[in-house]
Amino acid sequence: MDDLSVRVIPFSKEQCPFDKNREHTCQEWHTFRNAVLDILSRYGSIGPLGKLPILDTYEESWNEWHGATNKPDFFVVDDDMYGNSVRVEASFALVKPPLLDELLVLLTLLRDWSVYLALKKGGLWVFRDMVFF
Repeated sequence: MDDLSVRVIPFSKEQCPFDKNREHTCQEWHTFRNAVLDILSRYGSIGPLGKLPILDTYEESWNEWHGATNKPDFFVVDDDMYGNSVRVEASFALVKPPLLDELLVLLTLLRDWSVYLALKKGGLWVFRDMVFF
């Protein structure tokens, strides 16, 4: 992460690269969500639904999808209503630099995606090269 340059700035619509209309498949979105869950699970419990198995059809995947924790540390939204972004609700006390570092590394590989951390009072929107607060 030493060579990664990341700006931390106040939210601005003009500077925000988010595109809610960007096209992606259900499999792409859940593959990204699964990767976010992998990272979050190292820092606390995740839920209420766990990782979606990526199988041949959505119906097969849905039938194999299981719950995780009912009262998780990281509540990860499980429907694709935020475009190329995953929403995570958590206490601000759980969001530490190593967690942000891992999310930023993931996002450098998946340039069109982002993670929104809803932190009770305020939030952080993490992109590959910037974090909005």
